[in-house]
Amino acid sequence: MAILPLIALWYSLNPANDGSIPAERPHSLHEAQELQEIYPAVNATAENPVALKALPEPLQRGHPALHPYEHSSFADLIQGVDLRDKFQRVQIVRQIEKKENLRMQEAKEYAAQSNLPLRREQPDGTVQELIFMDEQRLPIYRTTHNLDAAISVGADPLLKPEYGLSGEGVTIGMWDGGTARANHQEFTLERVEVMDNSAAINHATHVGGTMIAAGIQSQARGMAPTARVESYDWNNDMSQMLSRAA
Repeated sequence: MAILPLIALWYSLNPANDGSIPAERPHSLHEAQELQEIYPAVNATAENPVALKALPEPLQRGHPALHPYEHSSFADLIQGVDLRDKFQRVQIVRQIEKKENLRMQEAKEYAAQSNLPLRREQPDGTVQELIFMDEQRLPIYRTTHNLDAAISVGADPLLKPEYGLSGEGVTIGMWDGGTARANHQEFTLERVEVMDNSAAINHATHVGGTMIAAGIQSQARGMAPTARVESYDWNNDMSQMLSRAA
């Protein structure tokens, strides 16, 4: 893969000037070139009320310009959308991302008025962050769990030579209250890539290690010790997951 041209083209596609990461990250240079043709149409539609009304009904139903504070579920938003169609996929990713941002802004304004913390880190490393207001106007916090507990799924047998399933060639998306510490000794060969500008936290590093730690310390070996992790914070997780999965 031509990495540098792909990265340069990916950033050139992002219409924002705030240095943010576009949710729709292309998986190849070919796909990046295809998306370059789609983005002008997507951007033009977003700025044109007449064009918005001409969108297919599933794309109108959840569009933030038409329904900015509707608390639709993820399943509701993508119902009827053809995710194989790149134009529809980019449109719905943009819609979900904008709605996430609107809901986060609403939550921040409520927190400021009510003297609530936006984010708390407990002495045990637990992270709690205000994400949005629910339909009853109650604040919803996300909380990390299981800081000190490894996930026991019986994966060790798969690492035996007769199976050899070590995660080679697999990329895992991880969304947490912050990102994993990419330079940790267990993340050999730069196998953790931080996808946004979020600060590293212990919980995300722990979860990443549970998945892909190389076993420099044998007791720390993860379930897939040669896999890679793309590490995000949990803001805009719905739009990012949809983009990467599609």
